[in-house]
Amino acid sequence: MWEPVINVDEICIPAPKKEHGCKILLAARSREVVTRFVIRFGARDSLRSIRVNKLQPDEAWNLFVQKVGEDITSKSSIVFLAKEVLRKCGGLPLAIVVIGGTMSTRKTEGEWKDALRELEQSASNLEGMKEEVFSILMFSFEKLKPIEQSLFLNCCLFPEDYQISKEELVDFAIGEETLSGMHRLQDNRNKVDVLVAKLQNSSMLEDSDYFDAFKMHDMMRELAVWITYTSNNKYLSMRIWKSMHFQV
Repeated sequence: MWEPVINVDEICIPAPKKEHGCKILLAARSREVVTRFVIRFGARDSLRSIRVNKLQPDEAWNLFVQKVGEDITSKSSIVFLAKEVLRKCGGLPLAIVVIGGTMSTRKTEGEWKDALRELEQSASNLEGMKEEVFSILMFSFEKLKPIEQSLFLNCCLFPEDYQISKEELVDFAIGEETLSGMHRLQDNRNKVDVLVAKLQNSSMLEDSDYFDAFKMHDMMRELAVWITYTSNNKYLSMRIWKSMHFQV
């Protein structure tokens, strides 16, 4: 669900109220969309939110083996490489399914080493990633407002697995033309809080173990880099290239 404006009467579903004995299960990438839908019918307290988290290591491995085939992943020359390829999926089921399907026809150590090299350079190089993973994640990106898109793309300037503090994005807020009317530093800090929360509620950024910080999933970072390189934003592309070159 992408918009909170579904007319339940048109699809013959009773309004989700206690007197109707009716509950509705919604699936959305945006917590805001679900919340706005629910409060049309009652108090926000009636919303029970269940977050779908990344797969645990054992769950991710079992799914990966199902897609690749145990006859391949059990080979002594491949099992270590398979776990390294899986690690690049970051527990994201969509990526595991697509990459697992791609690797199901690769049976030699050389083929797996080549796939791992492609993933380490850029996930977009691997067969199926742009068509089946990035195309779906791109739909989420396109639902963001321009200022939210800009912040998301800037987040890929930080190293992989980096814990990004909100304070590190204040310069971004100050430099954005759409926020140029804010002259107080605290106003810019407040706006960063709002933008980061929007991206977290849209599943584009992840919570961090550290206070006032957040993380970017590896696949989301790859998406941001891919979007930037395929766009006309030469300035940001150069900054990303320099940041990745510095990390190496």
